[in-house]
Amino acid sequence: YDGKGSELVMHELYRGILEQLYYSSICLDLASVYNVNTSGLHIPIAGDAPLAEFYDENTEIKPFNPATSKAILELHKMGQRVQCSNELLSDAYINVSNMVTNQIGSSFALTADTSYFQGNATVGIEGVCDAIEGYNAGSNVIEVADPDAPTTGELAFPWKTVHQNSRNRKWAVSPQGWAGVMAIATAPEAGAVVTDSVRATIYGAPVYVCTTLPDDVLAIYGDFEMSTAVGIKSNGVTLRGSAERAMELDAYVWVGTNRMAFAPHSPEFLAMLKESP
Repeated sequence: YDGKGSELVMHELYRGILEQLYYSSICLDLASVYNVNTSGLHIPIAGDAPLAEFYDENTEIKPFNPATSKAILELHKMGQRVQCSNELLSDAYINVSNMVTNQIGSSFALTADTSYFQGNATVGIEGVCDAIEGYNAGSNVIEVADPDAPTTGELAFPWKTVHQNSRNRKWAVSPQGWAGVMAIATAPEAGAVVTDSVRATIYGAPVYVCTTLPDDVLAIYGDFEMSTAVGIKSNGVTLRGSAERAMELDAYVWVGTNRMAFAPHSPEFLAMLKESP
């Protein structure tokens, strides 16, 4: 008891991450998100349906076997450990608590977005960018001659290239790609809208600025929900603290964990603009 009302603070508070983050995850806004209750989840994916036929009365209707595949969401654990001296805690307890939760939450969000776009070969995660480049010999990739000033034709390439069934289309652009968009924002034929009050759009699709795209990728366009899946553990992010773990250092230790899965299963719904080598 510290004489400052600590008996009024619920212990369960320490098991969650406060929603005060320096960096918020973008992939959770783009992909289809699934709750995974076990170590993994299989998601069935249907192929394109053929055209139906017209039949005369009392005529047998022909069967067809739908083409299906599956996406595998295998959970991987990310973790972060933070250690603070008890002197720091006693001098600025509330600030340190916010700092720890912010740092761990932001770290997890940044790791999730980096893994989503770039993958992680160490744990076997394929990134969205690699999936697009590996699809149909890279036919959904265009190299931009001048990254600082992409042409309206280059911006139109992904719009006409992605699968025709792409419905909820969005842009994920790098800071450099965003600079190029700003450069042509005044061109009416680009269909670009750039304001402070509403989200920017290109060809009617909203734009998300993303700092975790690979250095040579300017933008990705298409239906991220139909092409990618992200799995999250039902209990979400957990945070545990211990005063005994670093007792010899007179320090307090927090350990945060989070389990997520990534599957870019249908790259035909996406197209990518890259910087020319």
